[in-house]
Amino acid sequence: MGGIMGPEALAEYMLSKSGGSASLIHISGCTPGNHNALCFGAYSKQATMVEGRHVYQSADGSLSVWWAASGVDDEMGNPTPGSWYCGPTEAVGSRSGYLKVTENTDIPEEITKKWQVFFDGALHEAPEVSVLTATQHATLLLANLTGAARTVAVQGRTSEGLDCFSAFGFSKLTQALATPAVAEIVNDRYTYRSEDGTIALWHVTAPPTWVIGGGGDVGGRSGFMIVEDAALLPERIEAIWKVFEDGNWNEHPGLKLMGQEDVMAA
Repeated sequence: MGGIMGPEALAEYMLSKSGGSASLIHISGCTPGNHNALCFGAYSKQATMVEGRHVYQSADGSLSVWWAASGVDDEMGNPTPGSWYCGPTEAVGSRSGYLKVTENTDIPEEITKKWQVFFDGALHEAPEVSVLTATQHATLLLANLTGAARTVAVQGRTSEGLDCFSAFGFSKLTQALATPAVAEIVNDRYTYRSEDGTIALWHVTAPPTWVIGGGGDVGGRSGFMIVEDAALLPERIEAIWKVFEDGNWNEHPGLKLMGQEDVMAA
């Protein structure tokens, strides 16, 4: 393209194309073994540009998405395709990150190639990773969460004899799935709260974990019951819950989160 348009025309084209891109993108999906799952989430388009493409940044500013040229020519002397990266903001402009996809798209939402994730000293294919616009992400999220139980409860007993069913019951505070704005969503999962709001159930990432803790701690990793599971809905959790007791996290295979209908039938 550069040989046809010339460098000035190409720069003008890139500025026009990237200027019309989505102001907010979401890195969605999952990686093998949940490696570098911290990359999943929303990124806002920044005024900063690298090689004619905007940089996108996470809400806390710690992570960014950017494009970088390969710096390598093929045997004919033509540049090989560059890559989009997701990694620490301080690495913007470099050719390294937690996630990488090699493709010369002008904007990230047009990426069609397979992403790769870096772990164990090498890049591994991560075909489930994708970049979505805010509208695409909202549509996918609603589809994934449709059918969620409006109320869930922890069923089972701890080693100390606590009857969890009588102690914890949660509602996602929505009257109908057709109006998801009524519900509270944190990290792409419904958040559930006890009737008096003092206890809550929510999801965090990196690694994906469901947490039961104080109502004021929603969104953090502080709680008294946890389970490392990426289930979209709490009633689909299959991993073993851990309870913080006497300074230790103890496994409790007998604890389960169940939808209200399941609890009533149990």
